[in-house]
Amino acid sequence: MSYLILVRHGQSVWNLEKKFTGWVDVDLTENGKLEAKKSGQLIKKEQIEINHYFSSFQLRAKNTLKIIQDELKDFKKVDSAWELNERHYGSFTGLNKDEMIKKHGSKQVHIWRRSFDIPPPPMNSESPYHPSKNKNYANIGVFPIDTFYHFDTGFRVLNGEYPIKDFWVVSGIFVDYLEAFFFYLFGVSWKTHVFHSSFVNGIMATATYFVLRSFKLKKNFVT
Repeated sequence: MSYLILVRHGQSVWNLEKKFTGWVDVDLTENGKLEAKKSGQLIKKEQIEINHYFSSFQLRAKNTLKIIQDELKDFKKVDSAWELNERHYGSFTGLNKDEMIKKHGSKQVHIWRRSFDIPPPPMNSESPYHPSKNKNYANIGVFPIDTFYHFDTGFRVLNGEYPIKDFWVVSGIFVDYLEAFFFYLFGVSWKTHVFHSSFVNGIMATATYFVLRSFKLKKNFVT
């Protein structure tokens, strides 16, 4: 059986202080470290062998995973992707959540926190919390850093972006060109990606069938 284990980072300092955190690097509280340790113990109890580890660029996520790996005594390389960062809170970053609810109302704040296409007010590029001030994002490349599109993981995934390499499907230049052709025809979306993957996997399944038939295996194995 295969498993996908999703773990939220442990309580951070700004979680405790009820501040909007977003992309700011704040570390775990002592309670957050205990939560991460408990997560590692639960995984260990289930005796699940983990093949790949993934994390966002954020310190609280990285340190949560480090504690889990310490518990498991498993120190495989971690693939980090900034695209896995949590929602960016724009100009709300560092502000108290309760105070923002009093100022804007709980309904509006809920929309800003949970909506896929209605972002919080943008962050001024002069803010000390702006991603351009963080060396972790220096090698991402040129992109409109003030746009909501690049800050919200859920919105990007729904628009067909996949930050983590797929280790389990056939890949190569032909497949990449084919995928690009599908995107050109049907647009960039997760539906197109699924359609493309199904098409490629269908080709591979058919090819595998004829390869196995060429070995003249017994009918019990190939129908």
